[in-house]
Amino acid sequence: MFQAPFIIPARPAPALAKNEKTCYNVVTKSISAKTNTMPRTEVRSNHVRWLHLDKPTDAELIALGEEFSFHPLDIADCRKQGQRQKVERYKDYVFLVLLFPVYNRQTRAIEAGEIDFFVGPDYVVTVDEGRLPPLSALRHQFADHADLRESIGGTSVSLLHELVDRLVVSLYPMLDHISLDIHRAEQAVFGGKEKQMVAEVAVVRRNITDFRRIVQTHKNTLKRVLDILHLNGLAGAKESIPSLQRTIDRTKEIWDLLESYRESIDTIHDTNESLMSFKLNDIMRTFTTMSVMIFFMTLVTTLFAVRARGTPLVEGPGAFWTLLGLIILSGIAARQFFKRRRLLE
Repeated sequence: MFQAPFIIPARPAPALAKNEKTCYNVVTKSISAKTNTMPRTEVRSNHVRWLHLDKPTDAELIALGEEFSFHPLDIADCRKQGQRQKVERYKDYVFLVLLFPVYNRQTRAIEAGEIDFFVGPDYVVTVDEGRLPPLSALRHQFADHADLRESIGGTSVSLLHELVDRLVVSLYPMLDHISLDIHRAEQAVFGGKEKQMVAEVAVVRRNITDFRRIVQTHKNTLKRVLDILHLNGLAGAKESIPSLQRTIDRTKEIWDLLESYRESIDTIHDTNESLMSFKLNDIMRTFTTMSVMIFFMTLVTTLFAVRARGTPLVEGPGAFWTLLGLIILSGIAARQFFKRRRLLE
């Protein structure tokens, strides 16, 4: 297990500042008038302090590191977005980075939303960019309902599990949306809309690939978290093993669903390509047959256009109509030939 190069001893949490207000164990910072966001919110139960930073500035992250004596490398990791998932063990806390899929409605793409956790004996600190709605919803519920604070805020480990579990559960509606996209694509492909579905199938395949890339290491990362929390001797770690194991099982289920979706969309893609190739081959066969028919008609026209000595049917009063009839007959004969060969359906 990775060990930090040096350990900085944790310091006790400071007293509340003058611009903070306390009500039912809920502490909030003032809202920024410029950004209309609450960059720092704090909620407390009788045993655990949950501090959340939403889109923090460098100065806020530095202040956070000084307040809790977090490792400078962890603070630097909070500045970087979209990095790999990882978990680091320290003497006084555990640092966890998780990535979760986020759907971008403008681009119809799935992107990675990062959340960073600092888990100590009696606190949980979360840092994110405000792209994970389940986190915001739980924060408001935790602040408004005292019974919820006491049920899931008994220990920092139980609070961590609730946060991670809700984020994992929030992935199921996205999976349902992908399933519906696959079903609609399948219906359209077999409904004769192969050409229109080329781009749609490509979008679904890309989203499934991005989804798989983001959640690929969830299971192993959470297993390491389970081991590290137990090794650090955090209160509630042993009692939370069954709950965390259920969350790990959910990540396995999500991965299995993604595997199934990938196979389905790959099959639909291959079927769509086959149908388009068949239609293209049919069109090419028709054009080839028409070209040969026109070749015979052109051959008849060229033979009479040469006007060599002794060419029949050239000088008579009805020569034009005779030649026209021969050209049409040659075209009909060529068509019948291809039809008998089943080259022209």
